Amino acid sequence: MVSVFQVPRILVLICAFFAFSIHATAFAQEQEAAAPSGVDEVVVHLDANLSDEEFTLRLVHLTRAELEEFAKQWIKITQKKTKEAAEINIKLSKAKGAQVEQLRDTLAGVIEHRNSLFKKQEIVLNEWSAKGATAEELLDYRNYITAVRRNEIKSTDIMTLTKWVLEWFTAPDGGRKIGIWLLSLSVSLFVMGFIARIVTGFVRRALLKIPDMSNLLQNFVSRMIYWLIMGVGIIIVLSLFGIDMTPLLAVFGGASFIIGFAMQSTLGNLASGLLLMVTKPFDVGDVVDAAGVSGTVRNVSIVSTTILTFDNQVIVVPNTMVWDSVITNVNASDTRRVDLTFGIGYDDDIELAKKTLGEILDKHPLILDDPAPNIRLHELADSSVNFICRPWVKSEDYWNVYWDIMQQAKERFDEVGLSIPYPQRDVHIHQITEDKDDKNAEA
Repeated sequence: MVSVFQVPRILVLICAFFAFSIHATAFAQEQEAAAPSGVDEVVVHLDANLSDEEFTLRLVHLTRAELEEFAKQWIKITQKKTKEAAEINIKLSKAKGAQVEQLRDTLAGVIEHRNSLFKKQEIVLNEWSAKGATAEELLDYRNYITAVRRNEIKSTDIMTLTKWVLEWFTAPDGGRKIGIWLLSLSVSLFVMGFIARIVTGFVRRALLKIPDMSNLLQNFVSRMIYWLIMGVGIIIVLSLFGIDMTPLLAVFGGASFIIGFAMQSTLGNLASGLLLMVTKPFDVGDVVDAAGVSGTVRNVSIVSTTILTFDNQVIVVPNTMVWDSVITNVNASDTRRVDLTFGIGYDDDIELAKKTLGEILDKHPLILDDPAPNIRLHELADSSVNFICRPWVKSEDYWNVYWDIMQQAKERFDEVGLSIPYPQRDVHIHQITEDKDDKNAEA
């Protein structure tokens, strides 16, 4: 039970509580009215002197509607600077003497500040677009910026424009920044290429240790790894330099179907090239006959095969034609058989011919003893008795042996009296005489 003496103390506490509540509420309302919020808060804290990164970060929390309102407020700021620049430009057109340089310096400063505002405006528009703004909503703002810049260039005298250009080249945020950016980008790409070559060298040496792997497949894998490293490296480097690769990758992904449809033949050559590299019907340096072309294989890319013919012509054959044709690889085996045919007359000595051919083969240094040469009477032809002569040689000695044996056989046949007959044909003439009685009857 509350005593009479405690009532005044309780009343005092109640009054103090109400007074504090009223004061706190008033203070809160006052602070709320004084403190900026939403778009106003952003405008208070943003100016053209902020870095692009900080400016962008301060816009992240704004909604689409707030960004639209902010774009409207920011364009008014740029309008004021544009008007100020126009007024100075008018004065400059009428000025004379020392006042001209002073106005040019002033105009350059105003234009630089205004361009910085335009740059921030672009950041606002990009952020607004990312949060759902349509192209039509952004068009007026972009057209305004473009028109202002174009009209200023038209209305400004050549000396002022020259000064602007020179100042832009030496400005930290102008030409100097772009120069440093390009230099850094070039160095980064050079380093990526150097790293790709080093990795490719290690891969190539590792591939050389794999048995039965063709040079074609080794070259293909090495090139693929090189360009894969370069492609990934370029994407990483450009991303580090602030270039957004997402739109480019999206466009490339969307266009891949159209590209694939338009390049059906090229993709067919690519598949055929991979099959040639995996199945290894020939290698670089092999003598082949493929797709109607005979010669030495110089190179096989993913789309074509380059063949150097025996008369030194370079022929590039699509891989699809090579894969779909009969491929003859002369160098697939270490040894080859030389097939020769020699004919003698029907009146010549058969045993002498076999003996002469055997002596020629025995004395030739490039003919192999194993397998042994084969000399046989093969055919009784219309004009000659034909012998086959089939020695075995190393593949690289084929044509030397072929030409040597052909020449030596002719010389030795002449020495021993064996003839090599020309084609002969017997022609029999039958004369038909008419009966005299028939002639008289006809008369």
